[in-house]
Amino acid sequence: MSSLLIFCSQQLPDEQALQIKTALKEFDQLINNRTFLFLFIQTLEEQPTFMMQDKTSVASLLMVILQSKMDYCTSVIKVLLGKLIEKHVESNRAKLLMRRNESVVEKMVSNWLSFLLYTFLKESAGEPLFTLFYAIKQQVEKGPVDTITGEGRYGLSELKIIRQQIDYQPLVSNRLQKSTRVINRCRKYSVGLSETTA
Repeated sequence: MSSLLIFCSQQLPDEQALQIKTALKEFDQLINNRTFLFLFIQTLEEQPTFMMQDKTSVASLLMVILQSKMDYCTSVIKVLLGKLIEKHVESNRAKLLMRRNESVVEKMVSNWLSFLLYTFLKESAGEPLFTLFYAIKQQVEKGPVDTITGEGRYGLSELKIIRQQIDYQPLVSNRLQKSTRVINRCRKYSVGLSETTA
């Protein structure tokens, strides 16, 4: 907020800059009032013209404002998330919670996790996670992968596994570049679909 105040004081006449500074300070006080913040988010969510892009923007801006007060932010997110869970359970849509990220609170949780996990991921967990990702990628690529659909013989997701019985043979090709004298070995699969499907 201080950068916005500096911008206002540099670009606007003194009277307008003073009005904007006062308004921003008052809005900051309102954001720090839990009741106002809950009603503000609830009112926005109930608007029929409040689109997904608007929800993303509001959640991101709120998180930027509350970034210096993460304790307050965490307690607000807990309460809002509790209300969202109750709402989903009452409407029998509990399975859809946190899947489509369609509310301001869900987007705030994503931003909250990003803020809090950044240092941990950067300093200690990043390399093991990349190693895990690379190992999974190697396992998936041990079998044939459909270039068009992205489905493979092996994988973690049931949605992306080839359902048909496949007869395949590994085909290894070597490529020799004269200028660098490097041999690149490429493993492809020659695929023939059998008549039976899984």
